[in-house]
Amino acid sequence: FTNETEEKASIVDNELDYWNKTEAFFTALFTYNQTSFLSRFDGLGKYATASVVEQMKGTNPEEPKVTIESKISDYKFYRNQRAEGIEGIATMEVRLMYQGQIQLSKFVYTVTYDPETKKITEAVPLPLEQSESLG
Repeated sequence: FTNETEEKASIVDNELDYWNKTEAFFTALFTYNQTSFLSRFDGLGKYATASVVEQMKGTNPEEPKVTIESKISDYKFYRNQRAEGIEGIATMEVRLMYQGQIQLSKFVYTVTYDPETKKITEAVPLPLEQSESLG
């Protein structure tokens, strides 16, 4: 009986850790301005594997030469109960101010988490209507 209780507690701990790390990862990824544009990738390794961080960084990212500010205005996470392992879908709306213009963009990612390494091992973007300009 004790082993079953411990196993259930471990599953709950893994789920909570998964939720917290996923939210922290995307918050760090999408919260930046022109001076923190590149440095935001430095801390992502505590939430995700190096390959996921490199995927998000893309090729040859450069500091923007214009005023920008990005932040998440809405974030939701849905656990995929049918998936093997720990997997879910993160949806977010990002508010980007670029040279005085505000744009809202929606992003959706399928996110896989490894409870042993306690890191996101996959973050796959799903296609959707990309953005709408607010002026």
